[in-house]
Amino acid sequence: MNNNTAIVFLALFGLTAATAVAVAVVVASRGMGNQSAQSGCQPVYGLPVYGEAIEPQAPLAAGVLYENEERWELRRGPDRLIEEIVIHRTVTQDAGR
Repeated sequence: MNNNTAIVFLALFGLTAATAVAVAVVVASRGMGNQSAQSGCQPVYGLPVYGEAIEPQAPLAAGVLYENEERWELRRGPDRLIEEIVIHRTVTQDAGR
C-alpha cells in the first residue's frame, strides 16, 4: 500500500467516524426532548387510571424448588468406539424447603 492509498483510507475512516458521532448526537438530542418531566420510570400506586386504582401485584404462588440430577452413560461397540450416549435426567421436587 503506497502513501496515497493509506492517506485516502485514513481520511475515509475518519469521515465515517465523524459522521457516526454526528448522527449519534442528533439522535440522542431528539430522544431527550420526548421525555416528559413527570415520567420518572417509577410505578405509581393508588392513583386512579380510567376510574380504577392501581394496586401492587402480589406473587401468585410461592417459588417451587426442584432438584435436578443428570447421569451420562456411554455405550461402546465391539471396536471400543462410542456408539451411543444415553443421558438420564431426573427432576424431583425439593420437599426439604
